[in-house]
Amino acid sequence: MSTRIIEIEDAKDGEITEVVYEHPFIVRLCHWVNAIALFVLVGSGLQIFRAFPSFGVKIPQKDLINWPKSLAIGGWLGGALQWHLTFMWIYIASGLVYLCYQVFSGNYKQVLFGPRDVPGVWPMVRHYFLFGPKPPSKESYNSLQKHAYTSAIVLGILSVLTG
Repeated sequence: MSTRIIEIEDAKDGEITEVVYEHPFIVRLCHWVNAIALFVLVGSGLQIFRAFPSFGVKIPQKDLINWPKSLAIGGWLGGALQWHLTFMWIYIASGLVYLCYQVFSGNYKQVLFGPRDVPGVWPMVRHYFLFGPKPPSKESYNSLQKHAYTSAIVLGILSVLTG
């Protein structure tokens, strides 16, 4: 993992502040694009679910969870579908950019969880729950961090495949 430190001067008092970037710009960009895309996908998905005509008889509106209309993006079924399909492509494109960056930079070797990471899981769980000391690590990411990154990638791919 490459750490990048940038010094920024405060305009008012001239004080210098160090900003530490632990992840490359492309990883941070993909993270925030995905966060926005997922927010819109959830909102438009709620509107699609609410407006879908087949649910009218099977699931009466009074039995549905009554979420605020402000969380349902699109306003109606057609609008929600347009938002949903647009941000689906943004989500896919961002995921592909992230995966290509990981492969071409070779960074995927640092973040993927593998069989050699299994023995380090329980010591890190004990440490996170304040039951033991932090295990020594020679790598940029510990076993649980690698598991989280790998799970996020797998779940992202599954969310695209299942819609």
